[in-house]
Amino acid sequence: MSARLGDVLSAMYLASMVLKHHDNQGREAADLPLVEWACRSLLYQAQEQLHQFLRNFPNRPLAAVLRLLIFPRGLTYSPQATAWEETSWI
Repeated sequence: MSARLGDVLSAMYLASMVLKHHDNQGREAADLPLVEWACRSLLYQAQEQLHQFLRNFPNRPLAAVLRLLIFPRGLTYSPQATAWEETSWI
């Protein structure tokens, strides 16, 4: 269980580093789509790891309460498509 929480922490840390790097580079408007894609992808990973953590939580009633507190609107992030996946080759 602690490995899942470590994965959540690392995804959140990487997302904060993306934002910090973007800020340090002068907040170029041309970089915004890449920054948004990276942050949404990392937040999706963190969300999924928290979801898996709660699914494996041994105390089911406490897991339900934690799920309501952590995800009050449900799972809000979806997987981000890459440029490769968006391109139709057929």
